[in-house]
Amino acid sequence: MKQLPRFCIVTPPQHLTSSTQEVFYQHISALVQSRVEVILVNLEKVSCLDSGGLGILFGAFRISHRQGKRLMLYSPQTHVIKNLHKTGLTQIVATYATLADCIKDVIPYSQRLTQNRSLQLPEF
Repeated sequence: MKQLPRFCIVTPPQHLTSSTQEVFYQHISALVQSRVEVILVNLEKVSCLDSGGLGILFGAFRISHRQGKRLMLYSPQTHVIKNLHKTGLTQIVATYATLADCIKDVIPYSQRLTQNRSLQLPEF
């Protein structure tokens, strides 16, 4: 049976702007160099996303992609998703409504079925 990919959930700062980009970008760079295969970025608490923040997300996608890693965004607030759509970033970086949607996309349906069959329940 194929192993599940290694996931990591990243929560960016509430204000994802040019002033916070360096720390966030360094964190993503470190993850890209690690054994993590899928980087899930939780945008739920991001309330401010400016052009610098959009650049950070695109840069994070680019370095992840170069290393064969997958970067996915999930749970953006309404105004954040509007900015992502306006810039076309949602056409480049996979963006989902929930964490569950991300995981469903990463783990193919047939693999989920296989895993469910091998699930061992305790005997009572």
